[in-house]
Amino acid sequence: MATESVERTDAFGLMDTESGNMVGSFASEQEALLAVAATARDYGATSEAVLSLSLFRWDVPAEQGFIADGAELVHRALDAAHVVETALADDRRGVNPEARRAAGRSPHRTRR
Repeated sequence: MATESVERTDAFGLMDTESGNMVGSFASEQEALLAVAATARDYGATSEAVLSLSLFRWDVPAEQGFIADGAELVHRALDAAHVVETALADDRRGVNPEARRAAGRSPHRTRR
């Protein structure tokens, strides 16, 4: 029986630190953060289901792979989700984010 080497394409993982179980693997940090944000929205940002999660990378040595856990992970996840939701909302309204930033205005502010 020949042994094949399989290349991993899911560089990021989420682990439940309470149980030690893997709960997901993702191709990007963004994907993993959006999964955490969805869990926070479903169960609450301070729930044990969310605060027990730890995000890490598979593709680096273990001592360098830790990214975030607990409240810090939830904060990063909700920030990432907000950025995505804002970009999607801007696309739906036809707002050019670069033009808005250059003008220094929020799309929700009115000119006086």
